[in-house]
Amino acid sequence: MKEFDFIDRYLKPICALNALDDDTSLAIRGDNMVVNTDCIVEGRHFLPTDPPDTVAKKLIRVNVSDLASTGAKPRYLSLAMSLGDTARESWLATFASGLAEDLEEWGITLIGGDTTRTQGATALTASVIGDLEQRTPMRRWLAQPGDRVWLGRPLGLGGLGLTDAQAGRRTPMAWQYWVPQPQLELGLTMSTLYRRVACADVSDGLGADLGHIARASAVAITLFDVPVEPNGDINAGDDYCLVAVTDHDLNVHGMTQIGTVAAGLPAVWHQNQDISRSGYEHH
Repeated sequence: MKEFDFIDRYLKPICALNALDDDTSLAIRGDNMVVNTDCIVEGRHFLPTDPPDTVAKKLIRVNVSDLASTGAKPRYLSLAMSLGDTARESWLATFASGLAEDLEEWGITLIGGDTTRTQGATALTASVIGDLEQRTPMRRWLAQPGDRVWLGRPLGLGGLGLTDAQAGRRTPMAWQYWVPQPQLELGLTMSTLYRRVACADVSDGLGADLGHIARASAVAITLFDVPVEPNGDINAGDDYCLVAVTDHDLNVHGMTQIGTVAAGLPAVWHQNQDISRSGYEHH
């Protein structure tokens, strides 16, 4: 069974209303606190050969990127570590160094968690609590017919960087894959200035992440000129830039219009194909 089918069939019926329609969840209805949880697994989300300090930074930044897509500033981290065979003391020391650097960079306080040992792969889970600070949360179900689709930066570096990392090449693209650059300030700006924005971060691929917005908002999205790095793929994932759907002109924030929204069956059309279930999905 695919990841999103499992979520729709078994988890949404027992979950708080709308909680699984977004990457993040409001802690309490009407509260300013937002919670996001991400797990990265050795061999799936990072390689055993990846520098340990970059593994820590990626763990932080994938959460920061999700909070950016809601408009929340990261504040606190609870960290659960299930440490596998490769996580020896030298690995842990370098991991902790990278973690400390990113906690300082993003203004996050480590408040607790859990550490265990396991045989096999290391699995790292971060729950980051963010603060809306009276900003308007951006949610996937806010898109409407007549809106436009905006992209924060060209796609493809994440996928190209993964290829280089797998080949053992420490290129600038590999560093982009190891240490992504979430667009936090852009997310905070949009949620400060505008009352209705549907937003997602491009982590699983553009089609898949816009597909969440299309299904949550019950709209059809049509894409045209999507900026992509040379030899890049819009659906490779690991880009961690923001894609927004709104009736506002986001060109003033350096974003590029890449599509339009219409009434219709939920879909993301690109080059006459529905790509709303493309990109990366766990099975």
